[in-house]
Amino acid sequence: MEQTYRYRGFDVVVNALHATHTCSHVGGVTARRAYVANVTLKTRLIGGEWSTAFRVGPLPGRSATDLWEVLAAGFAAATRVVDDVVSVMGDSLLARQAA
Repeated sequence: MEQTYRYRGFDVVVNALHATHTCSHVGGVTARRAYVANVTLKTRLIGGEWSTAFRVGPLPGRSATDLWEVLAAGFAAATRVVDDVVSVMGDSLLARQAA
């Protein structure tokens, strides 16, 4: 499942990828679907387009088997990266993107 967001002038694409996860229960082992989020960030800068991609698991205390939790973790990680980029490049980056 893929979700696209816009955050502070960046396109944020969060794609939940399947990963097989096994967990033991009394009486045997059962397979459960687990997810990781593949996150892509894109924006236009003065010199052209900038993008990066990374993977993220669920937030601590959250379930890797809950699709929505993994998507939320991907978006939360993306906002931290965007905030760091903006803090390094300054608010002039946002002003240029709005123009």
